[in-house]
Order: sequence, then structure tokens, then C-alpha cells
Amino acid sequence: MPETALVVEVPEAEPLVSDWRAKYDWSAQRGVPAHVTLLYPFVPTERVDDGLLRELRVLFASQPAFSFRLTRVARFPEVAWLAPEPSEPFAGLTELIVARYPDYPQTKGSTTR
Repeated sequence: MPETALVVEVPEAEPLVSDWRAKYDWSAQRGVPAHVTLLYPFVPTERVDDGLLRELRVLFASQPAFSFRLTRVARFPEVAWLAPEPSEPFAGLTELIVARYPDYPQTKGSTTR
């Protein structure tokens, strides 16, 4: 059952990380751009429909815009990722998603990359 993810795309990072991601990141090899992961896995692909996309747009539109920088490389055992600063707005978005969609909680080892 294919899964989905909720991410914030970071096109500004792509020139800096695209070669590395193309070689080592399975998501890049499947066309996913440089991003900060909010929640993975999310819903199975067959559950994605216009209603869900509309709900997500409303949910995210309710939040203020924020700036961030990718300031350092961090690691999980099998993943290197760029840590956003400040990280709190991303954590807040993840909490908002999990509160709205409790069937898809954050799993240990969710990454920001």
C-alpha cells in the first residue's frame, strides 16, 4: 500500500543538495524535491482525494507564514538531514496535522530533510 508524506518544499536548497540526494535519497530518486518533512507516513495514496486536499489547504492556510534557515547537518542512524532553525514552526505544523488526523501519528524517526 503506497504511502504519502506531508512536506514543505525547499526549492532554494535543491542546488546545494541535489547531487547528494540523487545518489543517496530514495525520495529524490522518485521525484520528491528538497523538503522539510512534516509527517511520514501520512494517508495511503488511495485515500487522497479532493476533500482531503481541501482540508489540508484550509489547515495550512490557518497558520502564519514563517522564515527559517537550514543551519546544520543532523543524523538519525540511517539518515542525514538539514536541520531547520527555528524548528518550532515545523513541530507546530506536525502537531496540528496529528491533532486533525489522529489515525496518522508521527512515528519515531520522522525526518526533516
